Amino acid sequence: MKHILTAIFTTFLCFNLSAQDLSLDEIQEEVFPVQESKWKIGPRIGIGASLTQPESVLVYLADEGIAYEIDFLGSNSSKSVGIFFDKTFDYAFIQFGVQHTNFQLSYDINGFGEKDKTAKIFTESFRNIEVPILGGARYNRFRLGFGPMIRYNLATITEFDELQGYETKDSKINLSSQAAFGVDLGIFSLDVRYIHAFEALGDNMRFGGNNESSFKNRPSEIKLTIGTSF
Repeated sequence: MKHILTAIFTTFLCFNLSAQDLSLDEIQEEVFPVQESKWKIGPRIGIGASLTQPESVLVYLADEGIAYEIDFLGSNSSKSVGIFFDKTFDYAFIQFGVQHTNFQLSYDINGFGEKDKTAKIFTESFRNIEVPILGGARYNRFRLGFGPMIRYNLATITEFDELQGYETKDSKINLSSQAAFGVDLGIFSLDVRYIHAFEALGDNMRFGGNNESSFKNRPSEIKLTIGTSF
């Protein structure tokens, strides 16, 4: 009889402990619910400041007896407007968008043999469609992300067409990398992004069919963006 009572007591004790474990799991699920995310969409605008360093190149066209000393002066502020899609998880996020961006580059040119054509500042204006893609970590209202950006050139207006021997090698699509630090402020989100192009300034510029003397610096910028989503 003693052994029977001991077995019954042990069985009852194990069943009671199992029930307690189950109730603890249920309580834990109620206290720490799994957060399900959904896609959000909204507009975003941005303004960028160029970090590309000034650079000088000397181009000599032997057949024409002309030389150009070209100084890259810098870029004005780029401006962007577009639509972005966001999805957040417990400690991660994904973001991509489509935006229109425009900016202008400035050059100072001294032409030896064509002084009458080079007594001014030359400019190149660009209109692009960009697809930035970001992914990374988030904690509370803060985000840190990395990703590529695809850029498609809609139009380029250049004053280099006035120079003898100038040729354009306009590649419609090029890539950039980006890193972003962001903070969510209510319905708004604010990002500071560093963008670095893979294509050098001189990759689309040729004189006399030779681009070996072209610019080697790759454009980069710091861009401040603000948007909302719903």
